[in-house]
Amino acid sequence: MLRISLLLATAFLLACESSAGDDYPDCDVARQLQVSFAGPDSENQLAITIQGSPCYEASLSVSIASATGARLYQYEARFKPHVALHWEDSSLDVDAERLADRFVDPESFGLTSDLPQWMPEADYYEANYQIIQISEEDYEDLRHKDWITYTHSVHYEGWRVVAFDPENQRSIIVSEGTL
Repeated sequence: MLRISLLLATAFLLACESSAGDDYPDCDVARQLQVSFAGPDSENQLAITIQGSPCYEASLSVSIASATGARLYQYEARFKPHVALHWEDSSLDVDAERLADRFVDPESFGLTSDLPQWMPEADYYEANYQIIQISEEDYEDLRHKDWITYTHSVHYEGWRVVAFDPENQRSIIVSEGTL
């Protein structure tokens, strides 16, 4: 009798496990925005994708490319840590749409000359909830330029500020923050 009970319990668990993803939506979100990231007159393409099945296993990709297709910035991560919903929540696909819209918000772009003043790490974090990722000298140098910055989510309570260095044709992670 115990064997039959164990066999039935095992079969039930296997059936539940194999259909677990059936109740959850897929994610297939894409957004694009023409931006100027490599310089004020540049024509660049910001592309966001959130794709996967089920949605709680989706991947997030953020890419900024030049007019010729050269990659200027790339960020890839799992989608789920970017939203504050439980993985079982069946509305993750709706949050994926909202997140993608936030990534392509033109307000996400700024200038390095608008960066906050340099402070020692603890003070800077207290004032801005960010940790600077570059040297004080490089940070102060950036603040005297009008290079373009892009700020985006790296977690549901975290973000990253990236600048593009047109002289060396590369992206620089300036700071990362979290609450």
